[in-house]
Amino acid sequence: MRGLVVILTLLAAPLFAQSKALPNYESTFVNDYADIMDQGTEARVTSVLEQLRTETGVEMTVLTIGSRDTYSDLPSIEAFATALFNDWGIGDATRNDGILVLVARDDRELRIELGAGYDPVYDGRMLRVIDTIFVPAFERGAFAEGIENGVDAIIERLDPAWEDPSSGANWDQYKDYGVFAAFILLFIGMASRKKISDGATRLKRCPNCRRRSLSRARTVINPSTVHAQGEEHLLTRCSRCSFQSDERRVIPRRKSKRNSRGGGGGFGDGRSSGGGASGRW
Repeated sequence: MRGLVVILTLLAAPLFAQSKALPNYESTFVNDYADIMDQGTEARVTSVLEQLRTETGVEMTVLTIGSRDTYSDLPSIEAFATALFNDWGIGDATRNDGILVLVARDDRELRIELGAGYDPVYDGRMLRVIDTIFVPAFERGAFAEGIENGVDAIIERLDPAWEDPSSGANWDQYKDYGVFAAFILLFIGMASRKKISDGATRLKRCPNCRRRSLSRARTVINPSTVHAQGEEHLLTRCSRCSFQSDERRVIPRRKSKRNSRGGGGGFGDGRSSGGGASGRW
C-alpha cells in the first residue's frame, strides 16, 4: 500500500509542478494584488493611465504581487516580467510601446518592463526612476506614494527631448541618431493625432513661458466605479512662472473586471524583448 502511495505521488508531482500560472489581470491599468495602495491613490493612478492611453495610445499598467514564487518558477524578476508582459500583450502590436510596472512586495523587487519598440536609452531613464523615486519611497514603506510618483516620472521621461536636470544631459548622449530620429517621428505622429493629455502633463510646455515645467496635483473628490462616474480636482502650476489653472473633471466609469484577454478593454497584443530596468529595496 505504501509503495502505491509513493508511485501515485511521483506520478502527480509533474502536475503540481505545472499548476502555477502567471497572474491574470482584472484591469488594464492597475492590479494591486499585494494590497499596498489606498483607494484614492489607485483611483488617481488609474485616471492618469486611462488618459495616457486615450490620448497617446501608450498602454502602461501597474501590477503589485506578494511574491513571484506564487505564480512561477522563473529564475528572476526580469524573466517573470518579460513572460507576463508577453502573456498579457501589453502595448500596441505595431509600435510595441507598452510599459509594465511590476512590484513584488515580499521579494523586495520591482521591474519596469518596456515594449520592444523603445530605444535602449529608455532603459537608463527607467533605472534612474527606480533609483531616485521608487526605491527611496519603498524603503520608507511608502508604496502608494512611490508608485504614484514613479508613474508620473515614467510618463515625463517618455518625451524623446527629455533631459535629466541632475546630469545636464543633452542631445549628445544619443549615439544612434537614426534610431532616435525614427522614434521622434513616431512620437510626433502620435501627438499629431491626439494632444498629450493631463495624464502626460509634464510633456507639455507652459502656455505662458513655453517651458517644460508644468506639474499637476490631483485630488479625487468622488472615485469612479463600474456603475458611476467620479469627479476630481486638477491644479496645474508652472514652476518657472506664475501660470496656474484650476479644473474639475469627470473620471470615467471603471471598466468591468476581466480575467482574460480578448474582447473590449484588453491590451493591444504588444511584445517585449526584455528591455527596461530592475531594482531592489
